[in-house]
Amino acid sequence: KILSKHSGYGLISYSEMIDDSMSPEIEQGDKLILTPVYKFEKNYGISFGSLYCFKGGDVRRIVKTGDLREDTVLLMPINHTKWPSAEVKIKDIELIGEVIGVVKAL
Repeated sequence: KILSKHSGYGLISYSEMIDDSMSPEIEQGDKLILTPVYKFEKNYGISFGSLYCFKGGDVRRIVKTGDLREDTVLLMPINHTKWPSAEVKIKDIELIGEVIGVVKAL
């Protein structure tokens, strides 16, 4: 999860990671650089395999595997031993942005 508030400067915004769901790749306290995702694009224009920030603050990798139905995706944390993956319908997800960079906390 990230802090619910994020600051934006034009087309890029940032948020802070507040849990360990994406550890060890993204640690608690790291800053995430996000680029906006617009719902009017078909399926949000999702780039499967990339990391996304969702409304509510969760950060997950969106994966499309061959055995899932056409309208579903798999949301995967990196720390899968502690945090579960979820199969969801594309129409039910609300994205804030795609994670395009990480600034590590000191």
